Amino acid sequence: MIVGNGKPLADAQTSVRTRLNLPSSTDLHQNFIANNNTALHNRAIAIAHLIGKAFDGAKLVGSTNDREALFAALTYLQNNVSVVQRVVDADSSNAAIRAKVDAAFVLAGIAPNYENLIAEARVTTTVSSAAISTILNNVAYAASCLLESSCSYFSYMRVAGQSGQSGQSTFAYYTLTGTNWASIVPGSNQSYLGSNGWASYQYSSTGTYTIVNPNLALAQGPANGQTYLSTVMQLDLAGKTVADIPGAWSKENLKAITFPVGSILYLPRLTSVADYYTLSSDRPLTCIPSGSCNQNTFASIDDLISAHLTAGTSGVSNHLSWLDLDLTFDTPNATTTGGTVTLWKNSRVTCTKRINGYSCLGSGPSTYSKIGSAPYEIRTVNGERILLILTPSNWDQGRNPIYSMRAGVMYTGKFSPAGMTDTSSLYFNRTAMDALVAAWGKSAIPN
Repeated sequence: MIVGNGKPLADAQTSVRTRLNLPSSTDLHQNFIANNNTALHNRAIAIAHLIGKAFDGAKLVGSTNDREALFAALTYLQNNVSVVQRVVDADSSNAAIRAKVDAAFVLAGIAPNYENLIAEARVTTTVSSAAISTILNNVAYAASCLLESSCSYFSYMRVAGQSGQSGQSTFAYYTLTGTNWASIVPGSNQSYLGSNGWASYQYSSTGTYTIVNPNLALAQGPANGQTYLSTVMQLDLAGKTVADIPGAWSKENLKAITFPVGSILYLPRLTSVADYYTLSSDRPLTCIPSGSCNQNTFASIDDLISAHLTAGTSGVSNHLSWLDLDLTFDTPNATTTGGTVTLWKNSRVTCTKRINGYSCLGSGPSTYSKIGSAPYEIRTVNGERILLILTPSNWDQGRNPIYSMRAGVMYTGKFSPAGMTDTSSLYFNRTAMDALVAAWGKSAIPN
């Protein structure tokens, strides 16, 4: 399945085994058809069927063409194959693999959001791929002044080293103090999982990159040394408005502006090369049957689970809420390393995807309805015990909910599997950034 020249294929093979729920001893070099390897053969069937189902579903959206539908299906596969495969493997029935994929496909958190997938696919038809060399020695500004309600913060990235295949990136951050922009050192109350366990977020002013080919670089970001495979696409914004920026985003509350000639938008596509775990400063959110929700403290993962057990099918349990997901833990077949959760729809919560993430709002009484189930795992990684819900959030780029203890306190967080591509970033060149800042009536940003 995977052959090569002995260079870093080991990491790629590990990622493939993890995402397809295969034993670590599985040989991915073998001819799995000639060898009649049932596990690999079944996974090939599942992948092919998954692509076909997603393609067919995408074709039903508006005037979607075959190219857009295929891009949508492959994007869905990239973010969901691991979860679907685990649901299929957990299905102990005698049903055919295709039928098991069909059953998994309709579960909450797995069912495709075709409108978003098509919108992302159409990015590829409205933008052009940017050679990495074309943005070297230039400055790209993060889209803070497009996303904020006041344009009071921005950051920029400068990449140096145009003549070589590797170089250094520089990151800088500014905030508005009165009428002047002042340099700041960013902070965060989040944690990330390092080699020695949970650690506080660390921002660096520099990073490194290595050019793999003209349109691909291995790049180190500013937060915690996380490394990505990065491609960049660009769009000429001259004469366009912020509403013309492509992607699966709500266009609400964006600053009215028509960009001048010379304005360029950069759209990075960042694919993590390793599994990545982060914790926020938020405690687990418990929602009682009436719909009232509160953050709570738990002494352990076991206590968290026991406080949110599934009770019947009418939503009478306390629910654990994570963005658009509400869940309870099933007691049958639960073990010390995993089990299943029941997924619920909360009638009062509506989530809207925005350019920089999502917004989930709720009002009025809650009515819970059962909409599916998903597996969960309790795994120990780098000395930390982590509860991982194996269903992705539709509203957070396919990341999975996690819960873990740090310094005696339970926090909620996110798991980004290796191979997941983040498409949420937007960057502008100086001309476009100056136009945005001027539209807000703010002082010109420093050189």
